[in-house]
Amino acid sequence: MGVVQFGVGFTLFTFGARFVPAVELMLLSLTEVVLAPIRVWLGVGEKTTVMTLFGGGIILASITALSVFGMLRNRNNINALKLKTETATELNLS
Repeated sequence: MGVVQFGVGFTLFTFGARFVPAVELMLLSLTEVVLAPIRVWLGVGEKTTVMTLFGGGIILASITALSVFGMLRNRNNINALKLKTETATELNLS
């Protein structure tokens, strides 16, 4: 069972690494660490401490913020590229 889970997980991780910057990939890999106590709590019934949940919340908040700012940055880059292309087209038509 673990062979399949790790095999599929690392295959998808490697495939996705081509499309995500290294910093975001590193932060996304931390979600496994954050979600592990939750899975243990659900599967085995082990209790988690408040500090564990607090630390996980910090990591999840930073991943969310980085993702949102990354999407906004990409949107601005795409808009700037469109504007540059439109300007170049207008100059060629003149």
